[in-house]
Amino acid sequence: LINGILFFLPFWCLWLELTVTLIRFHDFEGKWYGLVDDTLIFIVLSGIIEISFQIDINADLFEVQYANRFLLGFGLCILALLLLHIFYRWKLYPSKRYTTR
Repeated sequence: LINGILFFLPFWCLWLELTVTLIRFHDFEGKWYGLVDDTLIFIVLSGIIEISFQIDINADLFEVQYANRFLLGFGLCILALLLLHIFYRWKLYPSKRYTTR
């Protein structure tokens, strides 16, 4: 049970953070802004998929072979979300207001 909770909690937090980000900020269009925005969201989704691929019902969730790939996917998601938030802060005036209050 503890293994399942420790495995599911980061997975759920990443998905929740992506959902809140997509609801709060709009999607960029035009020039290269839309490409950067969509690429970072794609990287987050790829990281979440990488984490979900590590679920094996017949094995311990934190065996070395699964834990390394889990941490790779988690780190990829965190890095992409950080860059996405920096990009939003840089390009959107409402996000500057939101982050400075």
